[in-house]
Amino acid sequence: MSTGTFGMPTSADLPPTFATPEGAIRAWMAKHGYAYAGDCSTTQLETDAGKYCSSLFKRQVAQRIYGIGPTFSEFTTYLLLTQSSGGWRVTATAKDDGTSPPPW
Repeated sequence: MSTGTFGMPTSADLPPTFATPEGAIRAWMAKHGYAYAGDCSTTQLETDAGKYCSSLFKRQVAQRIYGIGPTFSEFTTYLLLTQSSGGWRVTATAKDDGTSPPPW
């Protein structure tokens, strides 16, 4: 990773931004090899079994925390999404061990 002034990552090192949180989640899922079914509340057994889905866990002004995991199962990961002037991007991930809330 290259760094700019004061050792901060350059914009080329940051993940791309998307117009919606769902777009950022979809891109993150694709990058990690998961088929994304969308929001867990809208998935259907006939068409979405074997895919991954997301559910909003916490909403703040310019941040969202989502739980993600296989459809019709427990969440496996938390995603922290941050909004900037360019749009939404996944800025951190954490394992969901089922016993503690996300670290952010």
